[in-house]
Amino acid sequence: MRLSCFKALVAAGSVAALSGCAGLMVSDAQNATPTGTPFQNALYEEYVALAVAEYDEGDYGDSDFFSGKALAAAAGESVGPQPLEERMLPEDAAGDLADARQRLVAALTAGAGSSQPAIAAEAQASFDCWMQEQEENYQPDHIAACREAFEAAMAALDPQPMVFEPKSFTVYFVTGSAELTGSALEVVRQAADAAKNNAGTRIEVVGHTDTVGSAAANQALSEARAQAVKQALMEQGVAGGRVVVGATGEQALAEPTDDDTDNRLNRRVEITVTK
Repeated sequence: MRLSCFKALVAAGSVAALSGCAGLMVSDAQNATPTGTPFQNALYEEYVALAVAEYDEGDYGDSDFFSGKALAAAAGESVGPQPLEERMLPEDAAGDLADARQRLVAALTAGAGSSQPAIAAEAQASFDCWMQEQEENYQPDHIAACREAFEAAMAALDPQPMVFEPKSFTVYFVTGSAELTGSALEVVRQAADAAKNNAGTRIEVVGHTDTVGSAAANQALSEARAQAVKQALMEQGVAGGRVVVGATGEQALAEPTDDDTDNRLNRRVEITVTK
């Protein structure tokens, strides 16, 4: 609730109209009696804390938002992490948040809310806090604090041990081009899905060429191909910071050939999803 709104309504003696101002839900949230599961009750406590913090900062809209989630959790309703599309997130942060939400949802689906309700609730509320602060994008210390709290809570959860096998994909190009064809984009989509479905992985992208043309030109072409694949991966929702790019020109042929030999198998980018 904006202070100006409150003053104006009090001066006018309009109690009924006061309900139209934001920021009035925090008191209801604080006074609620949780009746849900241990996880829902822990979520209630976490969201009340966020609502109070935002109210104290004068962000009454987000205070109401977190109060609403607190009240829903207190009533025993199913309350999940906020969907990314509900916030206007900076482009350079959206990928990391998407990966984080995917990890969180996977942990909750695996039963973290039942086995470790307090820690799972902290992870979910910290994620929503990170989203909210990242949308505002003017308090880097607050963004970092919410993100660090999320990562600490996720690290404290007991994940099921998994053995990850690296996954490889090959994208082919036409002669002399770094443009992705329709079939190449489909391979990139498959690689992006593998990366997004396996939290904590990194993606190695290495460009190659055949032996047609000079070595210098082929080195530049292999770099352009690798960058084109990285850009396509990012457009599929993979965070750019997870992608490691390299290029070898004509120095690492998939099929050895004579100089100036056009060979499709050599005109490629190799994508490896690995730990």
